[in-house]
Amino acid sequence: MSDAERTLRPEEAHRLFHEALAREEARYVDPATGAVRAGMGATPTACAACGGPLGEARGGYAACRDCGTLNSSPRLDPKLLPELWTDDGAAAFFHRHVYAPTAARRMGLMRERAAVLAGLLPTGRMLEAGCSIGLFLDALTERGFHAEGVEVVEHCVETCRAKGHRVQRAAFEQAGLEEGVYDGLAAFEVLAHLADPRAFADRARRCLRPGGVLFLTTPNAAGLEYDTIWEGGTARHDNLKPHVFLQILTAKGLRRLLETAGFKVLRLETPGRMDVENIRNTALGESRRFSCGFFDGLFLDEGPEAETARVAFQKFLADTGRSGHMLLLARAGETRPPGR
Repeated sequence: MSDAERTLRPEEAHRLFHEALAREEARYVDPATGAVRAGMGATPTACAACGGPLGEARGGYAACRDCGTLNSSPRLDPKLLPELWTDDGAAAFFHRHVYAPTAARRMGLMRERAAVLAGLLPTGRMLEAGCSIGLFLDALTERGFHAEGVEVVEHCVETCRAKGHRVQRAAFEQAGLEEGVYDGLAAFEVLAHLADPRAFADRARRCLRPGGVLFLTTPNAAGLEYDTIWEGGTARHDNLKPHVFLQILTAKGLRRLLETAGFKVLRLETPGRMDVENIRNTALGESRRFSCGFFDGLFLDEGPEAETARVAFQKFLADTGRSGHMLLLARAGETRPPGR
């Protein structure tokens, strides 16, 4: 783990989080196949993002033949999802012991995101789906927005409320929300964990007023990180656990998902900064060599020249849409989508 990574993932807490995640994974995932255990899910018949046909499942995921989105297959039964959100689960541990202690470092990013929204919305009523411990709500409040949230983890809800934020404990799709009243809606690292992303997109459009802004981030299945690790046929990477990450979208899949729901995409990019480091950590951790000398040297060599090359290559990935992390801004259209 690099010094930069430690500022967001304290090493000991991150290790304990992964131990909790491994215990959870042992319950839900078959170690022989890397897929959700038989009896805990069902094989999806279409892509969760665009509705397209799926290819053969391996390593716990099936790729959409149309948009490339990785779909967890078999797919964890949605009735089991609340088990992942209990206060003694891995998700709650992450928010309490990894995310919260690095809040000061993360606030810089949240203020940057609030500034992005302020460039499109001078003020207004904002909703964040999956608001964690309320850092983005804090940043919005600093800028004069009326901010409220929805969150499933009890510890996070209590933390937000203690700071004076109005936050419901519920999944966004089931929350009691007014429709057509929000000027903006944010969802950071939420889509990958949802049982039904299309239901999320439809509800987001209904909650927003016409012209309202949707701001979200989510992993990118077309990013080099996911291409490299998924091609290995394993679901044991941090971001390839099929009981937690139910789908990993591509830019094509994300655009189709939102346009179908009545949004006009304003900005869709891949500004991720950690692909090279994540691939390097995985390769070193598994003592696995790459099949190409160029990648072998790029990811595994030591020294200042190798590090300079990795920084330049990461910028190349971001500039060409091949980083593993997407950022999207979209406006809600004048009409709401028909029921699906």
